[in-house]
Amino acid sequence: MGITCGVCLLESCEEALPNETSPEETQELRLGVDQIRTRALDDSFEVNDTIGVYAVKWQDETSPGDLLSYGNYADNVAFVLKDEADNWLNEEAVYYPADGSKLDIYAYYPYHREWINRDTTGIYFRVNPDQREYANYTASDFVTAKTTGVVRSTQKVHLTFDHKLSQLVFALKAGEGFTTNELADAKITIKNAIIDVTYNLAEGNDGTPVTGQERADALPTGEWQMPAEGGSLYGYKAIVAPQVLNQETYLEIKLGSRTFTQRFSNAIEMKSGESRLFTITVSNTELAVSTTLNPWNYQGGEIEGDASEEEVDPDAFIVEWEVGTGEAVLMSYLFTRAGSSLWIDWGGMELHLSK
Repeated sequence: MGITCGVCLLESCEEALPNETSPEETQELRLGVDQIRTRALDDSFEVNDTIGVYAVKWQDETSPGDLLSYGNYADNVAFVLKDEADNWLNEEAVYYPADGSKLDIYAYYPYHREWINRDTTGIYFRVNPDQREYANYTASDFVTAKTTGVVRSTQKVHLTFDHKLSQLVFALKAGEGFTTNELADAKITIKNAIIDVTYNLAEGNDGTPVTGQERADALPTGEWQMPAEGGSLYGYKAIVAPQVLNQETYLEIKLGSRTFTQRFSNAIEMKSGESRLFTITVSNTELAVSTTLNPWNYQGGEIEGDASEEEVDPDAFIVEWEVGTGEAVLMSYLFTRAGSSLWIDWGGMELHLSK
């Protein structure tokens, strides 16, 4: 699955143009979106989205050139979507070669001026682990495109963008002991997720990113939406590096003072370009988790598993009170009772009371 858009590239901006030139030599570069299949928004680019474009000139009629880290026919030219009418503006002019040479076009999103390293076409990309702000989520969606053998034309050049990372989408269902309304405050975290990759842009749509080693707890974007009639709460999603969900990288769901975890004994491989819908049924004693695929691609299968509630001292209880000056601050602390003594865990500082 990918994104299809169009670009018109004309004579190289590095070649001096005469004062009087033919329309074919002075035609402006144009970019327009012809069809959107998937992106962070799932059905369109958004206004102010910016892609980076590289152009590589063929050596001759039958021999494509190689993408370099710099010194290409066009290097990392930014195209910005200016309005919902699909008007894209580029930061500098790019024209077709005057000699009629073919071009290969490479593109990626989101744009970064310095992503190409000096001696390699490898891009190091890191998702934002805290995706609660929607801007952090969209900036974590890394997509690439390539089209080959482009010749001068007034028609748009079609670019199909492919997702290179993995997406998790969440839904919550009320099981025994819960109502849908009680689940509306649930918080989901992808614990210990890998958040960085390296991708070789020269591979175009065919490449697979190399997953890195940086780990963090990933927080999804969104808010729970109530179903019209029954069904599941929905509205949260996150993007991470392609990786395996297992005992080490797992899901955590918090409901008030209760914490449930889903550690997968049968590892789930999150592939490049793959998105999974995790439907989580919350019962009084456990979670039941199943997964299916959404339209990013159609590989993989359904996964099921049970989540357990984290053990809490049976004599423990929660007390909440408001403190602060000017603005009330709601604070919760865990009290643990043992015999005739009382311990108060005050955010890392313990208070011990006894008779």
